Amino acid sequence: MIYIQILIMIIFIVAALFAIASVFNAISVLLQVKKGNLDELEKKTVSDSLVYTMFVLLFLHLIQFILGMIVNFMPDSQFHYYPIISGGLPFREVMGNSPWHFEALFFDFLIFSIIYFFRKRKYRD
Repeated sequence: MIYIQILIMIIFIVAALFAIASVFNAISVLLQVKKGNLDELEKKTVSDSLVYTMFVLLFLHLIQFILGMIVNFMPDSQFHYYPIISGGLPFREVMGNSPWHFEALFFDFLIFSIIYFFRKRKYRD
């Protein structure tokens, strides 16, 4: 049992490091756009990444909303649904295991950084 808790803790630490790094990555990319350091193709890559990020986040939040509606409006349900992606620190933790959740702001930055990374690689190759 202790090994599972250690594994979960390591997973959360790695996810937290990626999330924090993605915040700085997104801010640096947006500052480069603002300063005009990027050419037109790179600006298009950033704007495409923002559009794809918005679609992914809309889809994920819609699924989360529908699951919450289904589970919480079922009569005599023994299960209570907690959203995995939650904003505003509802459980007093940015990332935690009681219940398992991920802060929405860091998740948004993480999704943007992942999409931007793959979009940038597409044009680089």
